[in-house]
Amino acid sequence: MKILAVDDQKIVLDLIRSQVDCQVLGIDELDIVTSADAAREKYREYKYEIMLCDIEMPAEDGLSLAKWVNEFSSDTKIIFLTSHADFNYVKEAISIHGFEYLLQPVSKDDLERVLQNAIIEYHLQEKKRMLEKKGSFYQSREEEVLRRGVLSWLLSENEDEMFLKNLMDFCEIGSCDNLVMVPFTVLITKRMVSSKRMERALQRFILENIMNEQLYSIQGKCVLMIKNDEEYAGILFLTDYSHGLEKRKQLYDKISIIQKNCDMLLGIESLYCFGKEVVKREVKSAYQSLQKYISHYVPKGEKVMWETDEGSPMVKEYSFEDEAKLWHEMLTMHEYNQFCYSIWNMLDKNKEQINVYFMIPFHQAFSRTLLRYLIECNIPSQEIFKEPWDYSTYMNSYSNVEKFREMVHYIAGVLAQKSDECEDVIDIVVKYIKEHVDEPMSVSEIADYVCRTPESLTKLFRKRTGYSIKEAIVHEKMEMAKMLLTKTEMTVTLIADHVGYENYNTFIRTFKAVEKCTPLEYRNNS
Repeated sequence: MKILAVDDQKIVLDLIRSQVDCQVLGIDELDIVTSADAAREKYREYKYEIMLCDIEMPAEDGLSLAKWVNEFSSDTKIIFLTSHADFNYVKEAISIHGFEYLLQPVSKDDLERVLQNAIIEYHLQEKKRMLEKKGSFYQSREEEVLRRGVLSWLLSENEDEMFLKNLMDFCEIGSCDNLVMVPFTVLITKRMVSSKRMERALQRFILENIMNEQLYSIQGKCVLMIKNDEEYAGILFLTDYSHGLEKRKQLYDKISIIQKNCDMLLGIESLYCFGKEVVKREVKSAYQSLQKYISHYVPKGEKVMWETDEGSPMVKEYSFEDEAKLWHEMLTMHEYNQFCYSIWNMLDKNKEQINVYFMIPFHQAFSRTLLRYLIECNIPSQEIFKEPWDYSTYMNSYSNVEKFREMVHYIAGVLAQKSDECEDVIDIVVKYIKEHVDEPMSVSEIADYVCRTPESLTKLFRKRTGYSIKEAIVHEKMEMAKMLLTKTEMTVTLIADHVGYENYNTFIRTFKAVEKCTPLEYRNNS
């Protein structure tokens, strides 16, 4: 695994090198270069699986380099680095298939997390390529006959139960006393426009291979049968499996991982439908019951569903869109305590029905609201997710209600502190404008003074005051000019110079635009 880091600032490259633990992440080499041209030379000499690239570089920007890398080495995972959040940058980064977009300075934990995710995705795609090359080799004619026989038996097209026994023997699935079977169906609901339709047996092989890798850790295995281009029939075989929410939760977590990985690798969207846990003699009737259940079932956007005795999916669908809108309004009004109490009250109100299937979408709604607010206020996520609430702890907080409540209280407190800091910045800007009213001023100059980017400061100032920094500068200058016009006998030319206008005509035009009269008319009417 080789990584190339590209940034025109050597201090940034040195920081990246110090933050990345190559041995822990399994990185063989981490090379650094300071320009796009140097990066191209490296690519012509070596193969890099991952590229860390600054967007803003003097000679050639990172987006242009990334387009070239995509053409030269399309499987490279590109992670963009930039000093400020810019929607146009994000939009273009997404359009050229950038893997991630990080704001600098980036923390060691965030950098290593993103690198680890990129490495995992790269290996997954490598595995897909390997499976595509070798998959057909493992498809034996005998195995296909057995699979077709089992599918026909499940559909009652034949009554020979020996097909199932023989397929289990072929796949080395033991028939122990505590073996539980779960019939299921995989429905392909959508194929991505860019994905190439692959041969059905190969697609089945990839799906089954990925499922069995995940099921191994819970002593499970599965077999899949091709029903048609858009549907697969399957059976899960689970040993040492007892009924109950916790065991079902473990299986649900595995299936969720399987569904996401398979959809990503195959370029599809799918729905996994699972029947009841049964013994071998009941699996045929359980499969047919599942098919009847599916025929009356209306999907609501979920990716995994289970048949239940009550005739509705075990995993109830929860939506918190209305609550999320209210939370966002509270954040934008800086009502951080009310934001916290609103979430706590929601948890208290639903105390009796809270389980993992309630908490996961609740956590997701909270996360979307928080992320939206952080982007709007230009607050880097690393300033929120710190000990004791680092990003990993935050992401797993849904599994414990009390921890989730503590996390919400912590984040509300941090946001309140950040809001106070923002108010301090606004006060400093207003004071600076008043103290320098007799000088030419620019937004960039003021932004440098308060250590902000012009874009983020302009957005923050307008959000807090209702008008722009330029409007605030003009307002202060015009107020000073009016005072001088009425309280002194200074000439208009001197007044223009006194309020920081180097060009007399610009002052006259600005004054007239604001006051609807010329400076002399204002003096005469006062």
